[in-house]
Amino acid sequence: MNPFGFETFAVLLIVLAVAALWSTVKMVPQGYNYTVENFGRYTRTLSPRLHILVPVMERVGAKMNMKEQVIDIPRRTSSRATTPWSRWTA
Repeated sequence: MNPFGFETFAVLLIVLAVAALWSTVKMVPQGYNYTVENFGRYTRTLSPRLHILVPVMERVGAKMNMKEQVIDIPRRTSSRATTPWSRWTA
């Protein structure tokens, strides 16, 4: 009996097919944009939906969050004398 028979070859072929399919179909979720690189160079931006990429040539480069982000800006405290127009409003 050959340990590397037809069954092993078939399982390996199925695993490779699933891996190729997994790298081909990309689902971009709502609120994100993905960049696509073709051999490491930017080619296009993927918007939220289902996309199909070329398995070996194209890959997802960056996953950008497009959602609104709240940032905390500290309150400025300044006296009236430091404003540029304070000398005219006295």
